[in-house]
Amino acid sequence: MIARSCSELNTDAEFQIRGCLDKSLTYRHQAADRLTVSLAFDNFDVNGVIMPNAPNACMSCFSKKRRCDRLLPRCSRCNITGGQCSYNHGSVFPGVFNEARVLHISSRPQTMVSLANFWSQPQDLRQLIISYAHFILGEIGNPSLIVSKLYRDSVHWWLPIIDPTRLARAISEYINHRSAETAVLLLHISLFDAQAAAIEAKAEISSSSLYAICNFVFMLLRKIQGSPIAKLQSGILLAVFEIGEGLLSNAYNTLSICAQLWCEGETNYPAAITDSLPQNDEMKILQSAIYLLDRLHYFFSDSPRPYLVEKLPSHHAFNPLEAEMKHPSAIESAMGSLRTKSKYKRRIIHFTQQTQACGLLESVALLENPNPSDMLTLDSLLQRKLTENFAVREDDWILPYFSTVVLLLALFELHSKTIKSCPDSRAFSLLAIDSVLNTTRDITGMDDVNNVRRMPLAAVLLLRRTVKAASMFNSTLGYHPNPGVLEDLAGSLRRARFQWRIAGDIGIS
Repeated sequence: MIARSCSELNTDAEFQIRGCLDKSLTYRHQAADRLTVSLAFDNFDVNGVIMPNAPNACMSCFSKKRRCDRLLPRCSRCNITGGQCSYNHGSVFPGVFNEARVLHISSRPQTMVSLANFWSQPQDLRQLIISYAHFILGEIGNPSLIVSKLYRDSVHWWLPIIDPTRLARAISEYINHRSAETAVLLLHISLFDAQAAAIEAKAEISSSSLYAICNFVFMLLRKIQGSPIAKLQSGILLAVFEIGEGLLSNAYNTLSICAQLWCEGETNYPAAITDSLPQNDEMKILQSAIYLLDRLHYFFSDSPRPYLVEKLPSHHAFNPLEAEMKHPSAIESAMGSLRTKSKYKRRIIHFTQQTQACGLLESVALLENPNPSDMLTLDSLLQRKLTENFAVREDDWILPYFSTVVLLLALFELHSKTIKSCPDSRAFSLLAIDSVLNTTRDITGMDDVNNVRRMPLAAVLLLRRTVKAASMFNSTLGYHPNPGVLEDLAGSLRRARFQWRIAGDIGIS
């Protein structure tokens, strides 16, 4: 009815949105059509004229009988024709984004999908991401002062997927030249201390609301062309947060997306990603991070499922440990093409040790009923790796600490299985478990004293497994560990809740 009336008047069935340079979009409809529109929406007055503060101002949305949130970087006419439009060309859409509107949008996935599918031009989608993310960053704090420190304190110690030097440079460039990839990355880093950042900025965006927003912008980011490395970094950070919050189903979906992005960018990714690392090495780091998180997620979920990489077409090439596991001492060869002497290189080398330890944990997981020979072989290898880690200087301990907790977890899982399958080796395994409990108490206690933020997800998993299994062995096997050790482990687990909510899922009081 509206379109027919407008064609008779030789005008478009569109109206002029304030600021649009196309003067042909003047809203002219017959009286009957004005009545129809005014009944359908509450943003017209009795004469059919658009009210200046109308939240619904898009005829495209009207034709689809949906309310419009006016998040468009241009009017619908200019979007279709490709014309220049001055509508909402600011860094933030004025008068549109506020806390209530942001939370309303982020809580409705169908609205997000509708917004993402509306644009036909990639630059429009980029503008939406930048404007939306920039508003949220303004609400939770100054990224140059908060976000970089959040990443270094919360994630970089055990998952160094971003060079801090490059991150600082990206933040500096973002202030003057905003990019969608950097905006999403900063939002995802902000997840790890949303409450503290909100207090700093005197805002009231909760962690759950910010998580919904980050899911939204990550979905949008996947739709635009750009560096797969930037997308992978954002996705991995999102998966870490989801595992830490206990959102294991969501984390598995995010890791699946990351694995797919990695495969797509394996042979075709942009040049000159960083100055400190060759781009193929940066892809290796992200590859290892996905591998590590997938294995940790497998143990956290505590339910049988195939490993994520086994579902990928190139899973044989995806596993970063196939060559290295044959020669566990060849740490440098895993990242042999690194051409930097910075602190970042040392952290990457220790991260490689962590993924190697995860490979040993996987080997233990594959043993259904270990015989004494298998147990002794793996026990000897794990004990040797632990001895190498404990031999480092005290001031360098923080880096091998992260692989140590994975090795302890593998040793604990090995002897927990051996107790059930090899009764003759039960006494030996109980002694090994007692040693693991005491060592875990020592290193996690030290970590809590230094900074609870540095506690990796593997340490949380180790604490959960040891506390739960030790209690079970106490009731079934008559194993009585030192009460002070279990009390200290439970205390470390309670303190870990300040960083990882999943630490409180087993009912430790």
